[in-house]
Amino acid sequence: MVRINWIFLLFLSVGLSFVLADELHLGEKKPLKGIFLGISERSKVSFQVYGEETPRDFDAGKVKKLTLDKPAKVRCFLKRNRKQGKPGQFSGMQDGKCQILFSGEKSEQEIPLLQLHHLEVELDMKDYMTRMEEQRQKKAEKLAGKKKAAKEFISPGRISVLHFTSPELAANSRQGNLAKRLCEGSSSRRPAEYVPIMIDSLESEIARANSLESLPQFWFYSSTGVLITKLTGRFTDEDIEQAFRKAGKGR
Repeated sequence: MVRINWIFLLFLSVGLSFVLADELHLGEKKPLKGIFLGISERSKVSFQVYGEETPRDFDAGKVKKLTLDKPAKVRCFLKRNRKQGKPGQFSGMQDGKCQILFSGEKSEQEIPLLQLHHLEVELDMKDYMTRMEEQRQKKAEKLAGKKKAAKEFISPGRISVLHFTSPELAANSRQGNLAKRLCEGSSSRRPAEYVPIMIDSLESEIARANSLESLPQFWFYSSTGVLITKLTGRFTDEDIEQAFRKAGKGR
């Protein structure tokens, strides 16, 4: 359903005060915000909700409205000609009809879901990765703005990995991704949480409250809230993995 034109694996750091988003309306009070990824042969709308790790599928018939912050390049496959996709620009969907401006035409057409076989998005992977990283940064900045002391960030009953970083370092997020994967791969008996904390300056309140003199830093807490290990200065992936194991053991 999604065709990737080219792959861009480097996360980008962009200092924006807001994050662009497509909006999926399901009749709830607030629309879901994220990235539209296409419509499958089973009439499922694929949508990457911001803050979630994997895309979700929604019954297209239950979607009240879908708006895009900018038109998406698509190939439209109709039921009467399932093997030949027609290129165009998809701008949204409402009341069971897709709005598509087909290549070479001057006005949009409304394609009912009953006539649609599937809609394939030509995903710009660079744009996709940039948006996901911007959302992660925004969440980290919001979290940092509400709390100060490190202990305020940890969750009772969970191993907590606090990652103090800055927008300038976000592009080099390999070690942060490693810590996140370790937490996501932990067992239900020893749940773990990765907490990125975005800091603009070592002069900020949160940096002073935790006596931070350098970035990045990783602080590992046991499930009982005991600080087990701090990684500062130079450290390796192996150091992160070892510190995580120690936090799991509580010593």
